[in-house]
Amino acid sequence: MAAHAGAAQAGVLAGAFSPAVADTGTAAGIVFTYSEVGNFTLRAGGVYDSGFAAVDSAVGDCTNDFSNTLVGGRYGCLIANSAPAGPFGRFTPDHFDVALNVPAFGAACGGFSYVGQAFNYTTVPMITVTARNAPGLGNAITRNYAGPNDGSSWWKITATSLTGKTYGQFPASPALTVAPAAPDPVIAPGGDGTGTLTFNSGTGFFFARDTALAPFDAEISLAINVIDADNVSHAGNPVKFGDATAGNGIAFVTAKAMRFGRLRLQNANGSQLIALSMPVETQYWNGTAFVTNTLDNCTAITSANVGLGNYQGNLTAGETSVTFVSPLVAGRGTLRLSAPGSGNNGAVDVVVNLGSVTTIDQTTTCLSWAAPAPAPVGANLSHLRGQWCGSSFDRNPTARATFGVFRNTDRFIYQRENF
Repeated sequence: MAAHAGAAQAGVLAGAFSPAVADTGTAAGIVFTYSEVGNFTLRAGGVYDSGFAAVDSAVGDCTNDFSNTLVGGRYGCLIANSAPAGPFGRFTPDHFDVALNVPAFGAACGGFSYVGQAFNYTTVPMITVTARNAPGLGNAITRNYAGPNDGSSWWKITATSLTGKTYGQFPASPALTVAPAAPDPVIAPGGDGTGTLTFNSGTGFFFARDTALAPFDAEISLAINVIDADNVSHAGNPVKFGDATAGNGIAFVTAKAMRFGRLRLQNANGSQLIALSMPVETQYWNGTAFVTNTLDNCTAITSANVGLGNYQGNLTAGETSVTFVSPLVAGRGTLRLSAPGSGNNGAVDVVVNLGSVTTIDQTTTCLSWAAPAPAPVGANLSHLRGQWCGSSFDRNPTARATFGVFRNTDRFIYQRENF
């Protein structure tokens, strides 16, 4: 017996023929096994019978060989195929075994992620697939299950044969968006009856940012049916990483916490002769109110993301500029506007562009902007937009800086007014 060309190893053929039918001399067998993948050819003499003519051999009526040529009035006593036969097959694996690694996500901002903020794998999920023969044959690896995953080889796991890839989540809302890069998984035959299926996070995972909600832990699972084009499969399908139940999702290397956040600017006023500090703060919804997100040490904004407009009074464009100290520390930072100088008292509206484009108008803020409207660079932090007006969390934060106006101090213990 000879295995197909390029076989990593030849399989073992086993089985037996029933006794030949006397009238026809034909023997048949229906319980044969082959321990490998691919096909095989029977060489000349691969199937033979040495007992059928044993009686004739004993009395010298035939020769002790496979000759079909009459020599001295005798033929060979041994019966066999005189030419190669086959190929037989294609034989497939009996089943697949799988082994899973331990994947992990990374929180987008240290110990948490904002709802709407993309987070990614730090260790991508990977399934190692092993093709095996039947338990009755030893459950051995069928090492000929190999080749490119384009359908042209003995390896038959392809992108179209894999089914049922799903991501589960707990809680059920807000909706989870998954955007892996194609192909997902990447199929890599190992050349020896094994291969890997490797997943990716592409542009990331994020939860829909529709309604403010209290912090929650993200429990995410990934499932897929390991099956090939011949319907050879893993007995335990679907293969699953994690469970979408409390505490059982795919791990995060830091924390699974998700917080619904926003960026807030506060109005500021002071002398036109000194720089003015405007408080900036990231907040999250704790279930009752927006409070300072003291875990935020990663949100970064530059002065290029800040725009000025709607100048009033004696203050005009170019008389003050912005410096931003970033990233925030414990959820707080300071935006500084340079002193416009003597005689330049007035006000200016400040906006932080948390989007991805430079457009600042009535649709992205709650203000109307006199021409020319500011056009700061987008910070790509739309997960921090707020519901400053309207019904959606889709507006950039704004505030007003006023030079030449001073508020009265409120740092006193007791105050009494007489009328």
